[in-house]
Amino acid sequence: SGGENIILWDAQTHTKLTRFEYTDKVSSLAFLPDGKSLVSSHGDGAILVWDLQEKELSASFLGHSAPVRTVNANRVVGAIV
Repeated sequence: SGGENIILWDAQTHTKLTRFEYTDKVSSLAFLPDGKSLVSSHGDGAILVWDLQEKELSASFLGHSAPVRTVNANRVVGAIV
């Protein structure tokens, strides 16, 4: 994190799997419990959900008026916090 791109790597082969791009710096990342999505938070207040299978943005939450510094996926209640 810390840049405008999110790059996913295969830990065993050390090859790039995909890259997600956004217009503002990445603050934090969290995988959703199902392992099919990645959530990113950004300095412009955005929270984005990336579909790892389709390799595209699947949802965006743009209502924050300040930077979102951390994000977490709560397995118990099924929420992004």
